[in-house]
Amino acid sequence: MHDPRYREGFRLYRDGRYWDSHEAWEELWREAAGPPRHLLQALIQLDAALIHTRRSHWSGVANLLARALAHLDHCPDQLWGLDLAALRAALHRYREEILALKEGRRRDFDWSLAPRLELRLDREIPGGQE
Repeated sequence: MHDPRYREGFRLYRDGRYWDSHEAWEELWREAAGPPRHLLQALIQLDAALIHTRRSHWSGVANLLARALAHLDHCPDQLWGLDLAALRAALHRYREEILALKEGRRRDFDWSLAPRLELRLDREIPGGQE
């Protein structure tokens, strides 16, 4: 059985309910250690970045994405059902767009750059069977 809070965070994220997914993952984060804790912190910061993107707070978004990427540096490329190599690449593209907005090289955020989180249930996730 998979930890329902982890899966619920993904459902909320897919629905654009970033504050709620942040809250779901924060409960797990409090209990986690090592790479899983870093993964959860990165997801929480991604949620915060998306909330601030909606408000056009480019400097804050750029900082949150840099911090999320730094947390992912402590994780393997695959963890808890996520392809973190792909997530890192998506966060870099997102951050480049934000920096262009911050510097005035772009006017509007391209929402297609908001990372899509693809949870693979055939990979190990919290509470799952190995």
